Formats: sequence, C-alpha cells, structure tokens
Amino acid sequence: MTLYKTQKWKGDDKKTYWYEYKLEEKEVRKWLCREDKMFESNVGSDCVIGQIVEHWSIDDPNKPKEVRQYLPSKN
Repeated sequence: MTLYKTQKWKGDDKKTYWYEYKLEEKEVRKWLCREDKMFESNVGSDCVIGQIVEHWSIDDPNKPKEVRQYLPSKN
C-alpha cells in the first residue's frame, strides 16, 4: 500500500524521478522510482522502475515524519 509520494523531478538523464513510501508486510519501504518516456508518450504513471533505498519497521521511531501520519493506527 502506498503511503506517500514525493513530487517528481527531472534528473540529469532527462528521466523523471520521485520517492514512494510503501507499507509492505510490516515495513515502511522507501522506493526510488523512475518513469521513462518512449516514443514521446508516458509509459505509465505508476512506479515504472524502482528500487528500495531505505526501510524501517512500523515501530521504528526513526522513520520519516511525513510518513508517520499515513500509517494505520494501532487500535
């Protein structure tokens, strides 16, 4: 489940990048995503190519502040 997406930015290679924070199993995972253009049209609007760059357990106090508000409550 995607919790949060950052704004997109253009890299030096003319590709579009952004981060997605996802709740997967019992971890928050930070994905670096890249969207390529082919034949002058977008391949897709989802995370086309991605890799995990950081991860935290749900209870980890060091996870990013912007993600905490989107986590399910422990009721």
